[in-house]
Amino acid sequence: MHITRELGTNMAIRYLALTTATLLLAACGSGGKEPPAGFPNPPQERTASSIVAVADVASIPANGSQNAVITAIARDASNVLLPNVVVNFSATSGGIAGSPGTTDSVGEAKMELSTAGDPTPRTITVTATTAKGSLSHSVNVVVQ
Repeated sequence: MHITRELGTNMAIRYLALTTATLLLAACGSGGKEPPAGFPNPPQERTASSIVAVADVASIPANGSQNAVITAIARDASNVLLPNVVVNFSATSGGIAGSPGTTDSVGEAKMELSTAGDPTPRTITVTATTAKGSLSHSVNVVVQ
């Protein structure tokens, strides 16, 4: 009798394990191609199709008393502002703080441009480029 009870318990455990594995596999769906019935489609990743750089001021004082804030704005082909786009900023002179930046919920990444202690009058070109390097836009700030 003891052997029969042990075989019955082993069979029950095997049956339970097989049923659990079958249910788990069924819950996986169609290999990730489509969500299981009753589940919404996951959001699609949007790709930036444009980036625009703008400065909050046209010029900064040569004495370094004020910085310029450069904002990069990322949009997709439908002009939807995109969050989470990595933007690299570069400048022809001066100093930049905040690069790389990532666009926020309204599609903006910001950085600050300073004279970096150089009082020479000049025009500084700041370029915002997407991390993949496919899109860029420049803005000029005059040091006077």
